[in-house]
Amino acid sequence: MSVKINIKWGKEKFNDVEVDPSETGLTLKSQVFALTGVPPDRQKWMGVKALKAGKLEDDTPLASLNFTNGQNVMLVGTAGELPKEPPKPVVFVEDLPEGEINELVEFNHPPGLANLGNTCYLNSTLQCLKAIPELDEAVKTYGGAVAEDTDHNVTVSLRDLFKTLDHTNQPVPPMLFVHLFRSAFPQFNQRTERGYAQQDAEECWSTLVRALSQKLPAIKLGGESPARTNAVNQLFSGEIVSTYTCKEAPEDKLVQKDTFTKLMCHITSQTNFLVNGLKESLKEEIEKRSEVLGRNAVFQKEAEITRLPYYLNVQFVRFFWKSNSDGGNKAKILKPVEFPMVLDLFDLCAEDLKATLKEHRNILTEREDLRLQNRHGIKGKEKEGEKKAEEDEGAMDIEKSLPPLWEQKPLQNETGLYELYAVLTHKGRDADSGHYVAWTKQSEDNWLQYDDDVVRHYKDNDIKQLVGKGGADWHIAYLCFYRTKKPE
Repeated sequence: MSVKINIKWGKEKFNDVEVDPSETGLTLKSQVFALTGVPPDRQKWMGVKALKAGKLEDDTPLASLNFTNGQNVMLVGTAGELPKEPPKPVVFVEDLPEGEINELVEFNHPPGLANLGNTCYLNSTLQCLKAIPELDEAVKTYGGAVAEDTDHNVTVSLRDLFKTLDHTNQPVPPMLFVHLFRSAFPQFNQRTERGYAQQDAEECWSTLVRALSQKLPAIKLGGESPARTNAVNQLFSGEIVSTYTCKEAPEDKLVQKDTFTKLMCHITSQTNFLVNGLKESLKEEIEKRSEVLGRNAVFQKEAEITRLPYYLNVQFVRFFWKSNSDGGNKAKILKPVEFPMVLDLFDLCAEDLKATLKEHRNILTEREDLRLQNRHGIKGKEKEGEKKAEEDEGAMDIEKSLPPLWEQKPLQNETGLYELYAVLTHKGRDADSGHYVAWTKQSEDNWLQYDDDVVRHYKDNDIKQLVGKGGADWHIAYLCFYRTKKPE
């Protein structure tokens, strides 16, 4: 049962601050950081007998402090960043030698997120979310301050965290966000004897996306009123039509239209490629009541996509419940499944959608064929200068003769083609342990790996190794994130 204490900080006083004795010092310090702006490492607590020199450790059980209702404590600490004198004279980039500039550009990268106790699932999810420019901007322009609405608090805290990540190259400890996230969604606040429990990154992604869908307004598209009501729906939602046919009474048929924000790749012994797994997931047998037979029966479900999302999230269904003498755990399917850098969903679409996609795809094919003809036409030139001049002249001529692209609609996929921009991997043998890592694409053949607070550079070939051939001891793709491939 929580207690309420009064905190005096300078000339300010915060009454009835709720303290949960089942939490640790990190939680209380995060609460106070939200109220005062005093970073946790600068907080000193006076009037608390159980603390030596007023220092509250992150893992200190709050129950050991024996707080009572109405107790007065004093907080000492300075808010905000203290100004520091630069350890070295400032040198501008343009004054550096060329070699140092190249090294700086090559190794410069966004910051990682500190692990606050089995929060790798959350850190990797946040990095994949931030890799979406439209969502990043929508979150950072969200208004308001922390209040009583939990979805609002999570969105506000995410906004502040994303802004912090933009203005530093040092690892960021997301203490306030973690506190508000766990408070808003208690299923992520579970603890074991060793501390906070490991959680499922896909459940974290879905939870955050649902919360953001309740708060982020629609993205304005050239002054037009958007058809979908919020930014999440605009970016992630597609539509699918499922037909359920009773196997014993084929006349008993039900057609159902739904929206989706992810596709699932079920993994069987025959699943070797992502596209095959997606196709199999759209066809399955389920048991439901047949109104014709008056009893439960087996229905064949077949689904087709009727509207494609702009961003596509694909989940590899790798975890399943496995019973054992201790009750059971969520075991992991380790079978390798290849995923492409460019994903084509044309075959998963309904016929009406295919007709529209085909018109646009034919234009792309014709444009690419003409470009290839131009390149082959100048391939045999002997003189390098003559070859280069003709390449340049031919490129300009061929671009003028290409069939024009269609008038593209914003935030819509009109070809069925997607390119991989992020992968979230899991290393380990079950869902209750192991480690999650995010990999995001920065540019052509340039990826970043976010292993909590450690950030490293990788290439396309490294990403292709995440299919699962290294077994449980290597990173295996759990979520693949694709974005609409823009026509060239």
